[in-house]
Amino acid sequence: MKIKKFVIFLMIVALVLPVFGSARDAVSSSESRVSMVELFTATWCTFCPAAEKAVSDEFASENGKFIFVAYHLGDPFATKDTTNRGYFYGVTGTPTALVNGKYKFIGTSQIKSVGLSRAVSDSEKVPTVNFSKIDTFIANNDVNVEIVGKNSGKNSLNLFVLLVEDNVQYKGKTYRFVVRKIKKFGESSDSFEENASFGILNNYNQNELYVVAFAQDTETSEIYQAKEVKVSNDFNAPLLTQPKTEITTFPYSINFKETPLSEGYEVQFATDKLFYAVVRDENIDKPPYIIGKKDLISGKYFVRVRALKNKIRSPWSNVISLDIKVLETIVMKIGEPFMEVDGVSQEIDPGRGTVPVIISKWSRTVVPICAIVEALGGDVEWDAPTKTIAITLTKREPPPAPPTYTIYIVMQIDNPRASVNGIKRWIDDGNHNVAPIIINNRTMVPIRFVMQTLGCKVEWDPDKKEITIIFEE
Repeated sequence: MKIKKFVIFLMIVALVLPVFGSARDAVSSSESRVSMVELFTATWCTFCPAAEKAVSDEFASENGKFIFVAYHLGDPFATKDTTNRGYFYGVTGTPTALVNGKYKFIGTSQIKSVGLSRAVSDSEKVPTVNFSKIDTFIANNDVNVEIVGKNSGKNSLNLFVLLVEDNVQYKGKTYRFVVRKIKKFGESSDSFEENASFGILNNYNQNELYVVAFAQDTETSEIYQAKEVKVSNDFNAPLLTQPKTEITTFPYSINFKETPLSEGYEVQFATDKLFYAVVRDENIDKPPYIIGKKDLISGKYFVRVRALKNKIRSPWSNVISLDIKVLETIVMKIGEPFMEVDGVSQEIDPGRGTVPVIISKWSRTVVPICAIVEALGGDVEWDAPTKTIAITLTKREPPPAPPTYTIYIVMQIDNPRASVNGIKRWIDDGNHNVAPIIINNRTMVPIRFVMQTLGCKVEWDPDKKEITIIFEE
């Protein structure tokens, strides 16, 4: 008699259920509707394993038509959120399944014979909510989620985001699609964009984590659309490659493999391996990172990179060291009015055509010094009444040396001695006649003395009559 009554009940349910599936204003999209099957279960429940198996088997056979999650009640997997979800639906026993938040089925037989067919049939309906993007990734031991979508503009819409773990082991048994955590957002506009973050506990298997998102009407409890995404483990720190040689040519490229889902990268330069003294902190869209020599000085630097997405930062990459030499090279020839500064031609004495000259009685080269010193970042001043030239150059040094020091040279026309930071020195130790002179109303100074005093290397090619000045900063 009881069996007969139950069969009659199932027939009535089968006839009545289609009435509840009335259509709503649809959001135009090519996205198919996905039904949501929420199973309330427990590890202590005798009948629940059969219900879980029935749903998971059907879930596999109807791939893409519905999403299955399991809320645990009163057992080690239960949380305050899963318990409240049971209260919301008025669940009084397990196993109980809700299909799309509207249709409740109690017991394995009812869930399997009626509930799952309802889930499949509802998937034929046009969705009223669409998810255009769901990105999920692990960073800093958190599952981070970004969701973008559209709805029909109904003010009572709620967006739920679940962290789900599949194939969870407990006392020798396997449990499918266990809901670990839940976040809820209220949505009232035609479009929505939300970010969620779930902390990962030590007993979670990161390779079995999924994120499920669904939109539910808080007034009718109907779930309009659902979507699941496997959590990506690829939001990792970029990997940098250590350069094999010192860097003397610019621009120089630092390449690294892109991090999936990243929206950009932060690159840090420092003069210590612990990054207490950061000298550059820049954001770039994608690799490579281009190093220019502007504002850099010679020395050892340490570099690291991390991926960025919204406010999420990946761990820092491995640290590589860069041995950088910042060189300025000036080349000029006797009798020619142009010089090359790092390969770029410019006048030695702009607008006047003055050229380097060898003073035969000294066998020394003199030049107009202003443009040469300025090319190195220094300054030259001329005092006409005293016929004095003052040259100033401030050099920067990497730690642990003092950050800057200044070289101050004072020379006077026809005076073979100069003052270097207040100390008198011969301009040419081998010839005490060498001094600044005036040729064709232009002040000319001994090039080797000035450049070497400023810390430059001076090379002379007698065949080409070419002077090369190399300045390292």
